[in-house]
Amino acid sequence: MKKNGTTTKGTTRWRCKNPDCGSSTTYRRPDLTKTRDFKAFHRYVTSTRSLTEIACDAGVSRWTLDRRFEPLWLIDVPN
Repeated sequence: MKKNGTTTKGTTRWRCKNPDCGSSTTYRRPDLTKTRDFKAFHRYVTSTRSLTEIACDAGVSRWTLDRRFEPLWLIDVPN
């Protein structure tokens, strides 16, 4: 794969180097997504703001954040 410009969103586009293939794709960064979700979760847990306000700041619905936060409630915090 080699870089082949960007999409209209600004994401890097990658193209297969094999001349018979030539497929184009973009990659997602799950580590950045998880970091973003954890930061929003930390902001929600440590502040007095409601989930709706945090969701509005993140540009998603309250239900989306509720779904993203579900596995984060299971993290064991040491005393």
